Amino acid sequence: LWSKYYQTRYPKIFSKDINDIYRVDDILYIATDYGLLIYQIKLNKWVTLDASDGLPDNVISKIEYYDDMIYLATMSGLATVSIKTNNLIDTYFHSLNKGEIFDMSFLDEYLYLVNKMGLIKMNTKTNDYSILSEKRFEKIDIKDEYIVLLKNDNLYLLEDDSNLELLVNYQRLEDFDICNNYLWAHNNTKALIYDISSNYRLEYDVSDGISGDRINRVECDDQWVWFSTNHGISFYNWEKYHYEK
Repeated sequence: LWSKYYQTRYPKIFSKDINDIYRVDDILYIATDYGLLIYQIKLNKWVTLDASDGLPDNVISKIEYYDDMIYLATMSGLATVSIKTNNLIDTYFHSLNKGEIFDMSFLDEYLYLVNKMGLIKMNTKTNDYSILSEKRFEKIDIKDEYIVLLKNDNLYLLEDDSNLELLVNYQRLEDFDICNNYLWAHNNTKALIYDISSNYRLEYDVSDGISGDRINRVECDDQWVWFSTNHGISFYNWEKYHYEK
C-alpha cells in the first residue's frame, strides 16, 4: 500500500529533492536541500527544521540514529535532533562545523564521519573526537564491525582505527553496501559483488536481469540485494543463487 504526499496538499514540503529518509516508530525524518522534514504519520502532521531553527545548513545529505538522537550531516557540519521533542539540541561540535560532512556511520556509541579534515571518530557520550586519517574519503559504511571507506574508485578496510587495507579497485565506483563478508558496489552500469575473505569478485548488469542500464544505488541484506535503476527497482536473492567458482 503506497501513500502519496504532494506539496499542493502539504505546504511544509518545500523540496522535492529527498537525500535520505529514516523512520523511528511512527515518525519519518526526511533530509532535503531545504532542511529537515519531520512527518508524524498517525497525526498526519508535518514539521520543518531549517537554518532559522539552528541547523548549520539547510542542505542535509545523511541521517543516522543512535540513543534517541537523530544525527544530521549537513553542508556546514553536524546537528542533532531529539526524537522525544523533535527539537534541535544545542550541541556545538566546533571544528566539525566548518564544512560539508560527506558521510557518516555508527559503531556502538562511536560516530565515524568523513569531511574535508579526513576520517573522524567521535564519542557521542562525550562529544570528544579524534582524526584517524587525513585522507579525504567520500563514503563510509559500518556493518558487523567492518569499517569500509571509499576514495577514488578504491574501497579500504579500516582495522584497529589505524590500518587501512586496500580491498578492491572498481572503475567509476559510486557507492557500496556491506552484507556479511561481502561488498556490493556499483558504477554507472554494472554492479560488483566482492568477497572480503577470498577476494573473489563478480559483475552483474542488465544482461543478468537488472531492470535498467543506469544503476543509481545498490543495497543489500544477508539474503537479498536490490538495485535502484533508471527503469525501476530489481531484487535478487543472492544468498540462494550467487555461486563462486
